[in-house]
Amino acid sequence: MRILSSARVGSLAVLGLAISLIVALCSSGSASASGSGGSTYSIMLENILSGAQVSATASSTPAFQAAFHGTKAKLIVCDDKGTDAGNLLCQHQAVQDHVAAILAAHQVDETVANQAGIPVVGVTDGTSNVSFETSGAPALFVGMAVALYKEGCRKLGFVATEGAEIYQTQVSKAEPWKSVTTAYLPINAPDVTAPIATMKSAGVQCIAEVSLPAQITQVVTAVHQADLKVPVIVPGIIVTPQIISSLGSLADGMQEVVSSPDPSFPTAAIKTVTKKIKTYDPKAAVQQTELLGYVFGQIILDAAANVKGPVNASSMMKSLNHLRDANTDGIIPPISMVPRTPANDRRDFDTNIQTYKIENGRLTAPSGWINVGTQLDTAVG
Repeated sequence: MRILSSARVGSLAVLGLAISLIVALCSSGSASASGSGGSTYSIMLENILSGAQVSATASSTPAFQAAFHGTKAKLIVCDDKGTDAGNLLCQHQAVQDHVAAILAAHQVDETVANQAGIPVVGVTDGTSNVSFETSGAPALFVGMAVALYKEGCRKLGFVATEGAEIYQTQVSKAEPWKSVTTAYLPINAPDVTAPIATMKSAGVQCIAEVSLPAQITQVVTAVHQADLKVPVIVPGIIVTPQIISSLGSLADGMQEVVSSPDPSFPTAAIKTVTKKIKTYDPKAAVQQTELLGYVFGQIILDAAANVKGPVNASSMMKSLNHLRDANTDGIIPPISMVPRTPANDRRDFDTNIQTYKIENGRLTAPSGWINVGTQLDTAVG
């Protein structure tokens, strides 16, 4: 799975895309990431573990627990049930328990945390003073544009479920396209032949799709039926093995953009982190969601290791703001907490993406990490 965040996630929830896709680091400098001083401190993990819409990251709790196992950090897990009331209860509990930071596995209302000065790390709104957006999700949509443009596409086709206008803006502004042709699909569209015919008539050279998962099959099938031989790219968050299987050979050439690595290609770092999570809980799933969740924990440990004195919300805020090239255990590129230019995305610190291509029903080797920070500034500014 992959992660999404900020006000941008609200629209994805409308689309029915997984609401909390995290999704979700050692030390910058010479300090040890095992903790600071001799005192313990508490960290809250807020997620949707029950209720009407259980988070796609609900099974990732062991990855967070493994990250803190054997350290001076005590992990408090709070189930906000995906409701405003639940979020409020979790945030007030964080204040009462004097937690040093909140790990957000999905985007939450940070008002209480902001008032209390408690840093929020992970899937955040990217704007509040306590926000440390490190999920990579905001870069996904701009990353689609960057990947297609790097391949030589200049006439973009954008296909999306109704309600995805914000993503059309980001994709279209990210690169200097010669033309952008847009088509929105009704949620229950029985047929998408007409929108794809529009794409073909416009002479698009590539298609970026942000849709309901089920509509991927419709769009890709219609592209082939129209004999429109152009690459189609989608956010990896909406791709499932079932979709790839249902498309069969039609999926060949389709690309997905992600902000965390797929363990199907086990690097040394992935193997190491997988072993740590499995050692803590042999039954734990270890997919992209879990790898990134473990990274979120390392960010906290990295910051805590550089605190002189008690680890609390105040000292963690200061330490997190000074993190540079934070060690991510090699799962994703190092992160530096340097505010960016756009006022509506200034606290988004992970701007790296990579792409995978599907061939013969399987993902091929990743493209390697691409930093799309410059294009993201242009697209959301």
